[in-house]
Amino acid sequence: MAFGWSPPVAIMLLSGLVSGLSALYLWLRAGAVGRTGLAAVLAAAAAWSLAYGMELAAMTPRGRESWGAAKYVGVCVLPTAWLVFALQYTGRERWISRRLVGLTLVLPLIVLGLLAAPGTREMVRSYPPGPLKPFPTVALGPVFWVFFAYSAAVAAVGTCLLVLTLLRISSAYRRQSWVLVSAITLVWAANIATNVGVSAFRRVDPTPIALAVAGVVLIWGVFRFGLLDLVPVARTTLVETMKDAVLVLDAHHRVVDLNPAARLALGRPAPEVLGRRVEELLGQELPARTTHLRQELSLTTGRDAHDFEVVLSALEDRGAPAGHLLVLRDVTDRKVAERRLDHLAHHDLVTGLPNRTLFFDRLTQAVARAGRCGSQLAVLFLDLDRFKLINDSLGHDVGDRLLLAVTDRLQQCLRGEDTLARFGGDEFSVLLPDMAQPDEAAAVAARMLSSLSRPFPLNGRELTVTASVGLAVCPRDDTDGRRLVARAGEAMHVAKARGRNRVECANPRSGLDPGLILGLEADLRQAVQRRELFLGYQPLVSLGSGRLVGVEALVRWSHPRRGVLAPTEFLPLAEEAGLINGIDDWVMGEACRDVQSPELAVPADAFVAVNLSPTRQVDADLRGRLTGTLAATGLPPFRLLLELNERAVTGEGGSFAADLEALKTTGVLLALDDFGAGRTSLGQLRTLPLDVLKIDRSFISRLRVDADADAVSEGDVTIVAAIVGLAHALGLTVVAEGIERWDQLQVLRRLDCDIGQGFLFSPAGPLPRVLARHAMSTGIARPTVIGQRAPAPG
Repeated sequence: MAFGWSPPVAIMLLSGLVSGLSALYLWLRAGAVGRTGLAAVLAAAAAWSLAYGMELAAMTPRGRESWGAAKYVGVCVLPTAWLVFALQYTGRERWISRRLVGLTLVLPLIVLGLLAAPGTREMVRSYPPGPLKPFPTVALGPVFWVFFAYSAAVAAVGTCLLVLTLLRISSAYRRQSWVLVSAITLVWAANIATNVGVSAFRRVDPTPIALAVAGVVLIWGVFRFGLLDLVPVARTTLVETMKDAVLVLDAHHRVVDLNPAARLALGRPAPEVLGRRVEELLGQELPARTTHLRQELSLTTGRDAHDFEVVLSALEDRGAPAGHLLVLRDVTDRKVAERRLDHLAHHDLVTGLPNRTLFFDRLTQAVARAGRCGSQLAVLFLDLDRFKLINDSLGHDVGDRLLLAVTDRLQQCLRGEDTLARFGGDEFSVLLPDMAQPDEAAAVAARMLSSLSRPFPLNGRELTVTASVGLAVCPRDDTDGRRLVARAGEAMHVAKARGRNRVECANPRSGLDPGLILGLEADLRQAVQRRELFLGYQPLVSLGSGRLVGVEALVRWSHPRRGVLAPTEFLPLAEEAGLINGIDDWVMGEACRDVQSPELAVPADAFVAVNLSPTRQVDADLRGRLTGTLAATGLPPFRLLLELNERAVTGEGGSFAADLEALKTTGVLLALDDFGAGRTSLGQLRTLPLDVLKIDRSFISRLRVDADADAVSEGDVTIVAAIVGLAHALGLTVVAEGIERWDQLQVLRRLDCDIGQGFLFSPAGPLPRVLARHAMSTGIARPTVIGQRAPAPG
């Protein structure tokens, strides 16, 4: 195929080259809004110009017809590409679909099909017969004019979208609009002039040239100049050295400029940010129409997460919105401080556990959830036994380390959804949500006590700590969170009163109503002065002779409004209020006076047993008060039996045995109460200066004679027999507590137990009634034989 070169050919090829380079530049310019659509427009223009140039250069009719038909590939793509660009640039990307593109390409494809076949080519365009001319005259068919009108309409729609959108956004875009209209007008004016045969354009078609010029104008006049047009509006507040990240947005929330701090905050270079919607960069939507917005968000850059305060302000030009200014202020340090303060406000400083405030908040939510779902939850109130002694003797540093170790042990017993909180001091509370059965909560509490039973190695020594636990269940015990905790607290006090290191369930009918505790404590402080406390006595009976050998003094409180209160209803409160030592001293003095009183005529060989509170320190102060009481009442020391709770002995070191030896020098007798309920070792029994061992009532209650077989449970008998045998081997007198049935008495007599106590003989009552009911006996009650085995019955 022969070609000839001329100035028109060179102009067409040069125009195609400029359009192609412009398309390539735009395609490589990341972040340019609508770059895909406009790059397609310029590529189509390049294809048109290059094919046009080859058409003019062809020296044969067939060559010209072929290249003339080929240039319509670019012409047919051009309207659709322009419409796509207009939709992209005006923020209407969602309108672009396969269906829309397909519809706009129907007529162009028909035109290309007609041009591809020589027989139908004249319906679009054809060369008249005759010699070739440098700039050929072409006959335009009817389909061409249909396609021309269609192309003009599509181009007009795209142009109107661009112009109207820009003008509606702000008058700041007026210059861009005029540049845009001028570029499009230039192209269509040149094309129309050529097609209608204007004499000035008969030697060259200016349309490809106009397309190349329009492409350059669009790139530099709309994209480069237009995108930076908002920058002067915001430049008064945008300072390159600002620490705050600043982004300038157009009316469609696309980024048109940003400062260095914004690049650091987003963790991306400027080309990756420019032209993108800010919602894509921040990961959350911002209001499209707002004059001012302030909120907070978190961004992760690499491995670092930062908190930002977002301020979105509208930019206006002559009263009309022109875009937005987005400022991101790094508030990470402030948020860390706020979270730290919030943590301190809701967590304990020593253990890091939730405090009372956070615990009640979670409890309130759990109670509400349980009410909606019909489920159960439990609250455990736990108080460490004798923690104050460790804190005072070894120092607060050791006490804090012990609290941390206790916390670790307790948390190992809980589920992930459970809450362990420290209420202060040595008090902890546990929330157990979604419990299937109340027994599950009791099992958790038992695991806690078992876990705490292992010694804690601290400061080169092993410390043993026990706990008293109260348990309350919602909705069984209460449906209010605070009252539920109060119920659990009451049960914890009962556990302490019953010897510590145990779990007690809440009693909804308990006399310790949380709303009256403060008033009850105030009344208790005046109870001794008002002579509201009184003693009841329970007999201790020789199981061999059946006669009375002593009495145990039990304190009661005749409250002026609440009636007679049992020890479990006010002694725990007395311990918490620091009144227990005074009550102990009063009980000891009253019991000694009663037994020594001439009016009551208590025989000289009868002894009286008095309980010492587990919190009472066996020290010089106790010895001094004891000696003073004995001297004031005239009671011989060997007639006073001091009962020590087994849990008061458990875990104490060798110094406790030395304290008891010092107390023993006063001449009083010592008893270990509730043996078997705690963890007293055989070694402790051997080293402690005891005279009497009292078996815990829980062992006695399990002794039962089968009416048919006339037998008892061999396992329970074996345990009690072992205790009796051990005590006798150590030279101790054995007392069985809680005897309520004849069959229990028969078993204990068979096991050679020395003394019995319980409702079977008599409930606690005034001393004169007890004395009248029982005749006194010498035997085991003689001072010289207490602490030794009594003669076998019979």
